[in-house]
Amino acid sequence: MKIEANLENVREIETLPGNVYSAFISGEPKFIESSKQKTPGLDFVFKLTDPGTEIAPGIPRTIRHTIWKSAEMGWEHFKMKEICEACGVPLQDPDTEMFVGATLKLALAIETFTDKSGKERTKNVVDHFLPA
Repeated sequence: MKIEANLENVREIETLPGNVYSAFISGEPKFIESSKQKTPGLDFVFKLTDPGTEIAPGIPRTIRHTIWKSAEMGWEHFKMKEICEACGVPLQDPDTEMFVGATLKLALAIETFTDKSGKERTKNVVDHFLPA
């Protein structure tokens, strides 16, 4: 089946400057496992809400971030505590459902990586979680 699209017009999504941005958690975080070491993680999907952060008019930018379970401390480490505090989720036995729709601020940084074709590129990564 033919796909009717001119992909020559598609442009790369620009990396945002490192800064603090408003966001909300768009769905329940999912438990995942790393492919190599089988480390458990909790995958969060954030939608940025600040004007000018859209990838196209009316389409919010999505940022994914995984918090990995520490081999030494389990889930009881600073990143898990930081996101709970930023979202107003209890620190004692938090439930993933409590994160849905939570608003917070994301401190984004810029990270350089090499893509599959060997080209150096940049992407935004979450550096810190802050209360809204």
